[in-house]
Amino acid sequence: MSARLGGFGGGDGGGDGGGDGARLRPLRRREVLHRALYTVEHPGPGGARVSYTAEVDAARDDGRAVLYADGARRATADMPAAFPVDGGVIEVDVSLYGVRRVHLVLDGGGERRLDPVPGTLEHRRARLERRNPKLSRAIAWLAIGILAANLVLAVPQAVEMFTAIPKVAASIGTFTSPIALPMWLNVTLVLGGALAGVERVLTLRNNRVLDFETIWTSL
Repeated sequence: MSARLGGFGGGDGGGDGGGDGARLRPLRRREVLHRALYTVEHPGPGGARVSYTAEVDAARDDGRAVLYADGARRATADMPAAFPVDGGVIEVDVSLYGVRRVHLVLDGGGERRLDPVPGTLEHRRARLERRNPKLSRAIAWLAIGILAANLVLAVPQAVEMFTAIPKVAASIGTFTSPIALPMWLNVTLVLGGALAGVERVLTLRNNRVLDFETIWTSL
């Protein structure tokens, strides 16, 4: 197994019905908002190429990731998940808004991001990037701008709300935000932050500072 797993665990090929060979269901239109599928071809036993598909379905009660090999269920794992494959491991992790990491990490140290399966929101976003890169960049920069604005305007208010909890206030005291925004602007920031967070996960972009802000939009 790769030495670059870091905080990834699970993915031992076990789990409840993890390797039972159940077939991968085709993606239905009504599932695009909660079901993400990513795929990659990689040499398997004997050198034959195997099509691996990682599935993350927010509708699953257990919140686990599933790995399929040539359409047959091979393993399930808790997140962050690490699925061993020949010569490496497939790592899967999620954020509040969807998949934030789905990579094949090779034993030699290289890594490759899996490709979104056609029909998923992630694939449609990637197709927009290929067909209209200028529009795609504009959307990406708009998302960054919204998140940056929320860091300045909304997060202090979130901290104030958090320290208003009696047990927290008794432990660390209270915090009063120096910024007071009207309700309509707060609602706009929350909705904009949520959309920006979705945009970031659809393109698998992640920044520890910027994407910390998405925690506020979940409050």
